[in-house]
Amino acid sequence: MGKRISRILLAIIVIGAAVYSAGCGGGGGGGTSTSTGGGTTPVTSPPTITSVSATKTSVLTDEDVTITAAATSTSGLAITYRFSSTGGTLTKLSDTSYSFKTLSAGEFNITVTVTDTNSGLAERSIAITCFGSSASDGGVRGTISAPSGAARVQADSAPVTSENILSSPVTVAPQTSRDTSRRVSFLGKGAKSNYCDGTDFVRGELLLKADSGKPLSAIAAANGLKIKTESSGEFGVAGFDIDGLSDSEAALLTKEKCTALNDAAGVKYAALNNIARRLSTPNDPYYPYQWHYSMINLPQAWDITTGSTNVLVAVVDSGIVAANTELSSKTAYGYDFVSRNITIEGYTLNNSCDGDGPDSNPEDVSDSRCIGEIGMLCEPSGYHGTHVAGTIGAATNNGVGVAGINWNTKIMPVRVLGPCGGDDFDIIEGLKYASRIANTSGQLPPQAAKIVNISIGGTPGGGCPVQYQDIFDQMYNAGITVFVAAGNDGSNNGISPLAECDNVIAVGAVDESANRASYSNAGNGLSLVAPGGDTTHSKGNGVLSTVRNDSTSASTAYEYMQGTSMSSPHAAGVAALMLAANSSLSPLQIATILSQTSSDLGAAGTDIYYGAGLINAFKAVSEAKRLTGSSPDIPAGAVISLSSSNLYFNYGETSKTILITNTGATALSITSITDTENSGGNWMSLSSQSDSNRTALTVNINRTGLSAGEYHGYIQIQSNGGNSSIPVTIVAEGSGPSAPLNCSDSTLNAVAYGISSGSIVSSITFPYAVSTFNLLEVPAGSYRIYVTTDCDGDGSLCEAGDICGSYNSGATVAVTGKQYTSNININLTRQSSAVSAFKR
Repeated sequence: MGKRISRILLAIIVIGAAVYSAGCGGGGGGGTSTSTGGGTTPVTSPPTITSVSATKTSVLTDEDVTITAAATSTSGLAITYRFSSTGGTLTKLSDTSYSFKTLSAGEFNITVTVTDTNSGLAERSIAITCFGSSASDGGVRGTISAPSGAARVQADSAPVTSENILSSPVTVAPQTSRDTSRRVSFLGKGAKSNYCDGTDFVRGELLLKADSGKPLSAIAAANGLKIKTESSGEFGVAGFDIDGLSDSEAALLTKEKCTALNDAAGVKYAALNNIARRLSTPNDPYYPYQWHYSMINLPQAWDITTGSTNVLVAVVDSGIVAANTELSSKTAYGYDFVSRNITIEGYTLNNSCDGDGPDSNPEDVSDSRCIGEIGMLCEPSGYHGTHVAGTIGAATNNGVGVAGINWNTKIMPVRVLGPCGGDDFDIIEGLKYASRIANTSGQLPPQAAKIVNISIGGTPGGGCPVQYQDIFDQMYNAGITVFVAAGNDGSNNGISPLAECDNVIAVGAVDESANRASYSNAGNGLSLVAPGGDTTHSKGNGVLSTVRNDSTSASTAYEYMQGTSMSSPHAAGVAALMLAANSSLSPLQIATILSQTSSDLGAAGTDIYYGAGLINAFKAVSEAKRLTGSSPDIPAGAVISLSSSNLYFNYGETSKTILITNTGATALSITSITDTENSGGNWMSLSSQSDSNRTALTVNINRTGLSAGEYHGYIQIQSNGGNSSIPVTIVAEGSGPSAPLNCSDSTLNAVAYGISSGSIVSSITFPYAVSTFNLLEVPAGSYRIYVTTDCDGDGSLCEAGDICGSYNSGATVAVTGKQYTSNININLTRQSSAVSAFKR
C-alpha cells in the first residue's frame, strides 16, 4: 500500500484497564486515562501536550520516578492519556500521572500519547536513564568515526501514515470452542532409548530394577554388584569397583555390565545412571520488555480464575531461594534429593553443596557459597528452579516485583540438581516424592502434587529412557500431569529424552513474535509451545522471574532468562489455572484441552516445530470451566486482544509479529489497520495473515538511509471489539564501520578498562554499522575507553588484526555516579600490531 502525508493525524481512542504490566521490568506498560479539555472552539485542531515532566531523569534500579503530563483541547473535547515505555514498569497514579521503575540499567523512553474524541492525536516523550544499582554507577556515551552514508532528509517532520492494509474487514471468531481434530502428542510417542547408551553418566553405577517379588540385593550379589542405594519397588543403584581405571576404561566397563545385566535372570532392566543438566539460559542485557503473559491471553484467563490453594505444583529442579519474598509464602512440602557426590572426568565432587544428603531443606546453594569447591567442571545454578517457580506462582497483585501465572497456588520445590547437575536416581526419587510414592528418603508429603514441571535437559532424539517411562506411568495413573521442557539444542531431529516419553506434555519455546525460538528443539513428540523468549537482541525479550542476587546476597531479585526451561512453566502454570476452574480434569484431558485450544502456528495442525500450537490460557481455562457445566464469564460482544501492546526494535531487529485474537462472545470484525511514522519517512510496513481464530500482524522495519537515533511511530487497529494504538520505537544505527575481512568476530565491543583494577569493568557488544554506544553500570573512577573486535576469537582485544580504537590515544576518562561522560569519539582502524592488548 502507498503512504500519504497527513498533517492532521487519524487516531483512535484506546479502550483499556488501569493495570498495564504483569511485573517489574516489563516492556512498556501503559494504559488509558480520560480527562476533559477546556474551551469552546469548533472541532478543528488536535489536542496539545503542554508538558511532560519527571521527578528525576537519572535513576538507580528499583527507584521510583513520577511522570506527569498535561494537555489541552482547544475544541473542548474529552482527552484520553496513554503512557507507554520502552522498558521497565509503569503504574497508574492518576489520569495524568504514572510512576516508573526499572530493574535493569539502560535508557528508557516514556511516551505520552493524547487523543480526543474527534480522532485528534498528540505525542511527546521523555528519557529516563538508569545507570545501575549503586549511587556510584555512571556511564560513558560515545561515537564511532566512520564515513557517513546518505541519511534521509529530516527537515519535513510531518508524520507519514499508511493506507489501510485491509481491502475488506477481517473476521476473528470468538474462542468458545476447541479444534477436536488437532492431534494431541501425549500418548504413543514411540521411540524408547537404549538402556545402556550414553556419554554423560556415573561410572561404576547402574540403575537396577528387579522383576516383581525378586530381592534386589540377591540379584546384585549374583552379578557381582553391591547395592549402594535402595528405593521402593525393587529399584535402586548398584555399584562395582572401578578403582585404577581411566575414565574411558570405567565408562566402557559400565556399559558392558549394563548390557550383560539386561540378559540376567530376575532383572526387569538395568540402565546407566545418567547425569542430567539444567537447560541453558543465556542472557544478553539491553532494554527490558514484559510480553509473555499477554501473548497467551493470560489476563483474560485471570477474569475466570486466578488459581486455587488446593492446587499443588511441584518444581523438580535446582531447589529454591526460600527467603525470596515473592515465594516465601507460596512454598510447601519441599525436599532435597541431591544425595551423593558426583564423579566427573575422574574428580569426585560435592554436588549437594549443603554438606548433607536428602533432607527437608531444598535451598538452592549452588552459587558462590559452594561453587569454589567445585572448580571449573561445574557451574552455579543461576537459581534456575527459583526462576521456574516464580513463573508458575510468584506472589501476585501485591504491588511488588513480578507476577506469577497463579496468584494462589502452592509450589512444592524438589531439589534434584546441584551445580554439577543431577543423576537419574536422585531425579526419579524426587519425582516419586512429588507424587507421594515411597522413595529413598522415607518421607512423603501430606499431599501429592497435581502438576509437576521438569525443566531438565539431555541429548535430543535418543528416545525415552525406560527408567523415566516407568515413573511417568505411575504418575499418570495417580492423576498427576507432567510438563517437560523440549530442550535448548536447536535440534530439528528430536526433543530432549524425557520429553519423548509417553504421559508427559513436551513444551517448546517461541520468541516475542510467536516464532519458534532458535534454540527450541523440534521433533516428533513435541506437544505444544509457550513463551520462552530470545535475548539475542534484547535482554528484555527474555522471560522475567525471580532469582537471588549472589553478588549482594539479596534473597529477592529478578532476572531475564530464555529457554524451554521458561516455556514449560508457562504451560504448567496454565494447567494449574485449569485445575482451579475444574478440579476433576485428568492428565489426558489437560493435555487434550491445551492442545485443542492452542493457537495453531506453522503448518496447519500439529507439527514438529510448534506441536499443536501456542498455549492460549483464556481459551484453555474457559474450556475447563465449561466442562463443569458452568459457563465461563466471557464478555458479551467482541473483544480485541493483542499479544503485544508496545514494540521496540533494537539493533539488528527488523521484524516482529503481533497476534490479534478475540476474547469476547461474538465475532470480531477488524476494519482498519494503519501505521504512522512520526518522523524519518517510510521506515515501517505492515502485512497480515488471518484465519478464523486469529490475525497475525507482521511489522517490518527498513532503516536504509536513517541517521543514528531513535524513531517513533504507532500502529492503529479499528474493530467492533475496541480500537488499539500500539507505540513503535526503532533504534537506527546510522553509518558505522564495515565488518573486516578474515575476522571471526561479527560484533564490536565497547569496554571501560579500569585504571586501578587493570581489567574490564563494563562492556557492551553491538553489531557493525552502529555509530554510537552507551556504557552503563560503570562505577565512579578513571578508565580508558576502547571499541574493538576479537577477530581471532582468543579473548584478547585490540591486538594485531583487530579493528580497534581508543579515546584520545588512551587518555584517561573520569566517570561520576549517575552522570554520563559524553563526547567520547573513537576512530577505528585495522591494527597491524597490538595497540594495548588485553583480555575480555
